[in-house]
This record gives sequence, C-alpha cells and structure tokens, in this order.
Amino acid sequence: MDRGSWLGRRHQQLLEYYRELKNPPSLSAAL
Repeated sequence: MDRGSWLGRRHQQLLEYYRELKNPPSLSAAL
C-alpha cells in the first residue's frame, strides 16, 4: 500500500470537507 497516495487522498477529502463547511451546497440534499 502506498502511504503517499493514501495521504494525498485523505488530504483531498479534508479539503472538500472544509470547503462544504464554508459553503454547503449539498447540505439539504444530504438530509
């Protein structure tokens, strides 16, 4: 398992998470 690719994937998930926190377009869709 490549540790670098895992960290990169995790970083992208965190970026999208914080981006939705500031501007949640799919908030009502998720509920």
